[in-house]
Amino acid sequence: MNDAAASTSKRLEKQRLLGEYFRAIEDDADLRRAVRYAGGRIFPATDECVLGVSGAIMSAATLPQVNVSPQVYHDTAVASGEIGEALAKLWPQPLGGSPTHLTLAEMAEAFDDLAATGAQDAKRRIVADLFARCGRPRDAAYLAKIIFGDLRTGVQEGVL
Repeated sequence: MNDAAASTSKRLEKQRLLGEYFRAIEDDADLRRAVRYAGGRIFPATDECVLGVSGAIMSAATLPQVNVSPQVYHDTAVASGEIGEALAKLWPQPLGGSPTHLTLAEMAEAFDDLAATGAQDAKRRIVADLFARCGRPRDAAYLAKIIFGDLRTGVQEGVL
């Protein structure tokens, strides 16, 4: 859904794509999460929580999963313009079967845990666990984009 929304500059088309996606969500709590995440927010606007996940934490958590050198990781992030797209390029393809699936509820729980701790090692473990459950390269890309609040899909509150 995010790639499709990003691929069009037409506001009504973005609304149509988002509407289809949101209508398929049966759980009200997941619907609220999906709307926030699509708009680049992790927590409600009235919530002052922050994740406190830095690029260093992200790199430490994801480098072992992409199995490349730190220099290749860095160069790919620079060439891609952001970590999310770099991860999509470097992420291993799923091997047979259906890939694992990270749910909106699992993401929300991990985001709450990230906001609740200031310990960098704990944050790295939480982020690593989140990414370990990303079965596809685009899942990893959008998880990173959500964490950093930089979806680059052109979806803003007016579209939502």
